[in-house]
Amino acid sequence: MPEIKWPRLYEVLQMIAQTESIDEIGPTILESLSLLIPYEQAHILTYDHESDAFTHPVLLDISTQSYVEYEEHYQFCDPIKADYFDQPGALRSSDALDYNHLCRSEYYCDFMRPNHFHYMLGTDLHCGERLLGTLTLIRPKGTADFKESELQSLHLLAPQMASHLFRVMLLKQQREHTVLGEISRRVGYLGLTTREEEIAMLLVQGYSNTQIADTLFISSETVKRHLSTMYRKGRVNSRAGFIARMLGL
Repeated sequence: MPEIKWPRLYEVLQMIAQTESIDEIGPTILESLSLLIPYEQAHILTYDHESDAFTHPVLLDISTQSYVEYEEHYQFCDPIKADYFDQPGALRSSDALDYNHLCRSEYYCDFMRPNHFHYMLGTDLHCGERLLGTLTLIRPKGTADFKESELQSLHLLAPQMASHLFRVMLLKQQREHTVLGEISRRVGYLGLTTREEEIAMLLVQGYSNTQIADTLFISSETVKRHLSTMYRKGRVNSRAGFIARMLGL
C-alpha cells in the first residue's frame, strides 16, 4: 500500500471546502493540490452539458494559445482523451501509454514537447454519473514521474473535489435564479418592451453590446438605440447606473 500523507490530504480538503465561489474553486483546487502533489503545470476545466464542451479553463503555466490549439486540433489526436475520457478514477499517463510510441507521435512532437508536457496525472470529476470537469497535473521531461502514492491521493480526493464543485455550481445557479427573478420584477416596473427586457437580462450578466447583438441577432447600433431608451425609462444616464438600478443598488 503506498504511503499517503493523510494530514496533508485533509488540509487539501479543508482548503477546498472553504471555497464557495465558482470563480475561485478551480484555482483553489490547483493551489491546494500543490501542497500534496508537486507539479509544474496544470489545468482544470468545467464541462458544459448543453454545449458538450469544456468551459472556463483554469490554466497554471499553460498559455491560452496552447489551450486554444488543443481545443481546435490536438484534442482529436490525444491518446488519453481517446481511450480514457469520462472514466472514473485517477490515471497516470505512464500507466496508460507506451512512451516509446508516444514520444514519436505527432501529438507529442507537435504539442506536448513544445509545451514541456511529459508526465501527466489526471482525473475526471464526477458527481454520480454526471461529468463536471477534468483536472490534469503535469511534469516536464527530466523530472520524476508521479508516484503511486500521489496517484492514490488524487484518486481519494477526486470524489470529494467533485462533490464540492457540484455544490458550488448549484449555489451559483441559485444565486443567478434569485438575481434574475428580482431583475424581472424591476423590469416590469420600468415598462420595458419585450426586446428591452431581453437586453436588460443580458446587460446585468456582463454582456457587451457586441455580445448582446450576436445573441439576439440584431445590430450593435440597434442595441445602442434600445439602451438609450432603457436609460431614459430607468432615469439613469449610464450602463453602470442602469445595472445598479436593476440590481437594487
